Amino acid sequence: MAGGQLGLDGVADDGPEPREVIAELVGRGYGDAAIAAQLNARGVRTPSGRGVWHASTVAHHRDPEGWRDYVRRYRRGAT
Repeated sequence: MAGGQLGLDGVADDGPEPREVIAELVGRGYGDAAIAAQLNARGVRTPSGRGVWHASTVAHHRDPEGWRDYVRRYRRGAT
């Protein structure tokens, strides 16, 4: 595992960096759901190393500040 990093579960994480793939697909005009489908198809690990990508997870990684603002507004009932 030369140069590889360990994921949260201690397993080698040599796959593509999610933010790089997301940025590439956003640049191609993909929406969050299509990006999630591509990440899953390419076998890009989720942040937890478990499960699958969802549009909401992609939105969080694409725009963390905007996602936090949305969640705050949602919790206050101002959506």
